[in-house]
Amino acid sequence: KKGLDATKKHIWYINTKTASAINRTHHHRIDMASKRAGGVIFDHKAWLSEFRSSKNFRELRSEIMQQTLKACESFKYTLEDGSEVVFSNYESVSRDARETTLYTDEEPPGRHVKGDEDSCFKTEVIVVNADCLEEAILLKNKGFNPAVLNMASPKRPGGGYLSGAGAQEENLFRRTNYVQHLADPEKKFDPSREWKYRIPEFSCIYSKNVFIIRASEAEGYKFLANPVPMSFLALPAYPNPTLTKDKKKLIPLIAENTKRKIRCLLSAGLYYGHDSLVLSALGCGAFRNPASHMAQLFKDVLSEGIFANRYKHISFAILDDHNARGDGNFKPFLEVFADCT
Repeated sequence: KKGLDATKKHIWYINTKTASAINRTHHHRIDMASKRAGGVIFDHKAWLSEFRSSKNFRELRSEIMQQTLKACESFKYTLEDGSEVVFSNYESVSRDARETTLYTDEEPPGRHVKGDEDSCFKTEVIVVNADCLEEAILLKNKGFNPAVLNMASPKRPGGGYLSGAGAQEENLFRRTNYVQHLADPEKKFDPSREWKYRIPEFSCIYSKNVFIIRASEAEGYKFLANPVPMSFLALPAYPNPTLTKDKKKLIPLIAENTKRKIRCLLSAGLYYGHDSLVLSALGCGAFRNPASHMAQLFKDVLSEGIFANRYKHISFAILDDHNARGDGNFKPFLEVFADCT
């Protein structure tokens, strides 16, 4: 690819003959890599070493995205031991993509819906310095049924996922088959979809059975031996909103409208039967929403009678990145929810 040193590109891969020998010794999955990948397999450690020493972040991320797209096309990928992992098939993805739904209701369902017994629990809210998908998998392993907030672009599904952008939504696309559910660029899975982008102001998009197939960027986007199905709620914040004179808060109108967005998000999670959410610092990166005020808006809505103690658990998984400003995003959320954790 342009911008990458061609002499270094191949260090991201390992020879499948060596991997096949490992596979025969330790695993029982099918060895198939040599023909499909030209005799090479992605080496996450080599890629990560290159990423840490490079300034070509976008190009390197774009390479990861292209690998993910190839995996999505065939519904399978190859691990570094040469074994094959099949995570889905055309029929299953088509069925779930057709159930990707634009949700517009700010009022949650009644308390007697399936999985929502009469508030015999108090919502546990925690703020963690963690990757959102890792947190979601952790909750799932504990027996919860989480949905993950996708801090989405309002205009384009996946935002700049093809160009290697580094925000959360693009990261989700690189690590999952979300592209097939939310974007479906070739209209292969839901050709008669009734709704389109732009996402309406007070709406979110629900997707289920999106498979997490890769580890985090910090782990070199390693392909996972055990793909994990996960549900997502795509909700955009207001980009570059008008702030108060002290720059610490959204102006009242935008603050109230942001609360309406949050109500829609929380209502959707309940409607689709989730008992937990993995949220984050919505709009507090590139969109420049003030973190402390956003945290307070979430807290206010979660305290409203229609939402109080409706969820068993909520995690705010926040990693400060290059878009974080001032005190970052993790610290303000931790402070606002200090009496809840």
